[in-house]
Amino acid sequence: MGSSAQFQIRHFGVANVHGPIPISADLLVLDAANPANSHVEVTTEAVMCATALYTHNALRDGHIRGEEYLNIAKYPTLTFKSTSVKRRRDGKLQIVGDLTLVGQTRSITPYVEGPATPQKGKLLSGFSTSGMLSRSAFKFAPKSTPLALGDQVKFTIDLEVTG
Repeated sequence: MGSSAQFQIRHFGVANVHGPIPISADLLVLDAANPANSHVEVTTEAVMCATALYTHNALRDGHIRGEEYLNIAKYPTLTFKSTSVKRRRDGKLQIVGDLTLVGQTRSITPYVEGPATPQKGKLLSGFSTSGMLSRSAFKFAPKSTPLALGDQVKFTIDLEVTG
């Protein structure tokens, strides 16, 4: 379908590097009437992320796949499990959850737009979310200085849900 995810990080303080993140919603339970009964779980194989990773620089892509960054040999999966879901005053959903990246688990609260109004056919709904991660909080690329590689990693996810 039309699901996709992207990351963005500042490189040497002069430009942003973008790249894709393969995703799949392993478990998505949405109770529109009572969002607190909703739950999201996503597990993505780091190997899939690494092989799909393309930042237009083969040397950099190799570094990201290796021990300095994702270390896919040691950490084969990336996971997100929601711990709470609620509707905000503006009508949007707030999903709080635990993200595990390179062996570090931290709570994150991405901004969520959706669910979209269900459409005809098999498309039931869709969500868009974005947020920021602290590279240092996840101990991701600890040898990189903040000048070489920014601390803030922006991510966006667009998810189409079908039934």
